[in-house]
Amino acid sequence: MKIGKFLPKVNAVVFGLILSFVAREIGLAASVADPLVDAARKEGKLVIYSTSTVEPGEKSIGQKMKETFPWLDVDEVLMASGSKLLERMLLEIQAGKIPDIAHMGSGQMGQLKEKGLLQVYRSLQEDNFVGGFKVPHRMWTPVSFRTIHPIYNSKIVKADALASGYDALLDPKWKGQAGVDIGGTLWQFWTAMEIRRGEDKARDFMRRFGSNEAKPYFSNNQIRNLVASGELTFGIYIYLNNIITMQKEGAPVAIWNADPVGYFPSVHGMVKNASHPNAAKLYMEWALSKETQEWLAKQEVVVPVRKDVENPYPQYFKNVPFVISGADETDPRLERLRDEYKKYFRVQPQKN
Repeated sequence: MKIGKFLPKVNAVVFGLILSFVAREIGLAASVADPLVDAARKEGKLVIYSTSTVEPGEKSIGQKMKETFPWLDVDEVLMASGSKLLERMLLEIQAGKIPDIAHMGSGQMGQLKEKGLLQVYRSLQEDNFVGGFKVPHRMWTPVSFRTIHPIYNSKIVKADALASGYDALLDPKWKGQAGVDIGGTLWQFWTAMEIRRGEDKARDFMRRFGSNEAKPYFSNNQIRNLVASGELTFGIYIYLNNIITMQKEGAPVAIWNADPVGYFPSVHGMVKNASHPNAAKLYMEWALSKETQEWLAKQEVVVPVRKDVENPYPQYFKNVPFVISGADETDPRLERLRDEYKKYFRVQPQKN
């Protein structure tokens, strides 16, 4: 799939539906009471579990939604580590405190699906998604397309030393100098490598990569920070917006678009037996509105899911060797990849 080449094309019918949901709240037009908004207002609360990180000066998606619906009490549980967030969420569900929205990495969303903890939700706006993109099982809905890139410390290594791509990581001089996120993006990296190289060649690479003492962490941000400080030389599959934040702060962190670079839909799902089901539905439709999509694309440096919203940062997505490695690509492989990980990666996970 090529990114940034979708031409705007407004679907007036679908767009009109979402406007009917939120027009009264955001002052776009006067309208009669909308049943979904009224039902959500009666519930009065929304609980979101999300791995989204908020940088200084940014707003979380929950904070942004509350600006639109000030009467809604939005409770966000935000953790950079998807595995730790999932652990907490499962404990809360066992205690009878069922959240409404889950937004996690592919591995965690896959586990929620396997445990029967997500419910089917079909957005009114899915016909307006780029390229007709749809999730067949509809246990989750794409809200944006995110990219995850390898990075390196530009004071330690120069770009011309990395011409061999990921195989450069197998050089003994970089032993113990690469960080991988086993709480999330490692599995997308492994999946992308299988898609690009084939299962056998990807397995051989991972075996050698593990033997070179790649260090596992549970936090994408921790890896990013360690590369910036020089404690690590490489970070594998770091979220683009987090990289750009570090670069703006003057950190010597460079994007390394080795083949493949991960590209995947960032998905949000409604939790089964959600405590506030109408607020959850309102959230899903609001998150897909044109206004919210424009805000998300600008703040988080993501590709909007709607085809009538332009990508504000096309420079980051041109001529990049992307491979789709989202939940639907990763989940079928996940159990096997975890078993193989235990064989090849000997270094114990690093604490936050």
